[in-house]
This record gives sequence, structure tokens and C-alpha cells, in this order.
Amino acid sequence: LKHPTYADGHLVLGEIYQVQGRIEEATKCYLEALPHARTKYERSTANFRLGEVYRARGKLALAREKFRETLKHDPKFEGALKALAEIGDSEESPL
Repeated sequence: LKHPTYADGHLVLGEIYQVQGRIEEATKCYLEALPHARTKYERSTANFRLGEVYRARGKLALAREKFRETLKHDPKFEGALKALAEIGDSEESPL
């Protein structure tokens, strides 16, 4: 990126990678966006997108953590509310 501290650039690039199915690259972009996020929108979006990629990779505990973090920044973030309802908002104990 031409401006590596521009969180929105990392988010957009991450979304492109995610749509292409390049989950590892998307994850890296979203992780890079977080320390540079200056707005509630950037923080909630980065956390939500990370939740999505962790969920896609079967890492449900990490996905829950990121969806919850999304809601800390934006309690009405519909995608995070829906995702937690779908995967469950509590840790499941192994059988």
C-alpha cells in the first residue's frame, strides 16, 4: 500500500482478497488495519471481517472474540449480532 497507516486501504484490500478466496492474505490485511483504525467504523469493520475469516476457517472461538469486539465498538452492528446468533455466543465445551 502506498499509505501503510491508512486502515481503510487495508480493509478494502482485505475484502478483495476475501472475495477471491485468498483468506490468508485477507486475514493479514484485516490484522494490519486494526492498529491503524482511527474511527469506530474502521475498528468495527476490521474486527467483523476478522470474525468472518476465522469463522470460514473453522476457528469459532476466535470468530466469537472478534464478533464480540465488533459489538464493543458498535453495539448495533447487525452482521456481528447475526453471526453470534448463528454460531452461538458462548464457548462450547468438548464432549
